[in-house]
Amino acid sequence: MLYGREPSFGDIKVKLSFEHAPTYRTRTGGVINGSSLFDNEQYLAVEAIYNPGVVTENVVNRKGKQISSPQAASNAWLDGVEMKVLVAYPEVTGRTRKETVYGLFSGKTTFWSIRLDGKKHTATMFVPPQLLARYTNIRARSPRKSDGKIPRSSYRLSTRDFFVEVIFTTRDGKELGRGYCHVDAARTVNEKDAVFRHLESRLGSRIVEGAVLSRDLSPWALINPERYDFISPPGGTKK
Repeated sequence: MLYGREPSFGDIKVKLSFEHAPTYRTRTGGVINGSSLFDNEQYLAVEAIYNPGVVTENVVNRKGKQISSPQAASNAWLDGVEMKVLVAYPEVTGRTRKETVYGLFSGKTTFWSIRLDGKKHTATMFVPPQLLARYTNIRARSPRKSDGKIPRSSYRLSTRDFFVEVIFTTRDGKELGRGYCHVDAARTVNEKDAVFRHLESRLGSRIVEGAVLSRDLSPWALINPERYDFISPPGGTKK
């Protein structure tokens, strides 16, 4: 339920990074380890920074950018907000980005309730290394040494191999804000949107749904949960 004027989520910033999962120990202090299965054991982390409760005023600054201010109501909340994420990954690697064929990972987080306080909030979602290994087609790099011998292969993913779209919506589908990362071929929001709509249209049912995990399904679920908006458990949001 929304109390107060319906706001936006401000100018949403999206960041990408590779992160090792937190390490958990047993009571005896030993680390629980499995076998090493993949060259890359890091998760691709999608971080979105947003300001829920920002109201865009009809005023611009000296640079022509609209000025935003916090929601006036001090106890305004919005229930059932959805964070939808698309991650474009290299399905068939070309020599350049233009020659690379991309696939899409998708995922969604539904929040129980988000306070419209105008403060900086952070949300994270993650692509597991198992799925990166399964679907991406980035080959191991084996540059030759100066003596002509081939060294041991090194497999290293880069965040520049991916580009991302994050959209926040109300439970009835009204957009609250969106952000992009590494969509180099496009400058405006409309152009960036067109890149992802084209990919969705081309891939259709081949989009890898559920591949971008919400924080509560990731190894970070128990890390500082009070610093993040509460994710709705299975069964939906309280009415």
